Amino acid sequence: MQLASALLIATLCCAQAASDPPAWFASVHADLTGFRYPPLARQARISGTVRLKVNPGAREITVDYGHPILFAAAKDNLAKWRFDGPLTDPLVVDYVFRLAEDTGDNSTKVEGPTAASSGHKVIVIVTAQAPHWEPETAKPRD
Repeated sequence: MQLASALLIATLCCAQAASDPPAWFASVHADLTGFRYPPLARQARISGTVRLKVNPGAREITVDYGHPILFAAAKDNLAKWRFDGPLTDPLVVDYVFRLAEDTGDNSTKVEGPTAASSGHKVIVIVTAQAPHWEPETAKPRD
């Protein structure tokens, strides 16, 4: 019985520790106010991941990969973030742009930032309503 209790307590402690963000994450102050899915990318149905690297000390942002229309918006947003404290290593920021068929409105939903489970990596998920197409006119309808 004591062994089972000890295993349960150890499991709960490990689960709690796994869900806590790493210490360096407290130095990241993301500013996502007003961040929107790029309108041209939405109309062209462009989605995907943009990976940026930022060197907080030098404030250098480099693009690893992603569609140019998407990385322009992501890079502009990342330039507004602040970094404090012990964050000295370069930080990887993945912006995941998704289009959903039925979100109910034309607003952009932004989730995050969340710390990835390993390394200095942050994930931001950006979701917008996919444009509807009228087959007879081939024009977008919102």
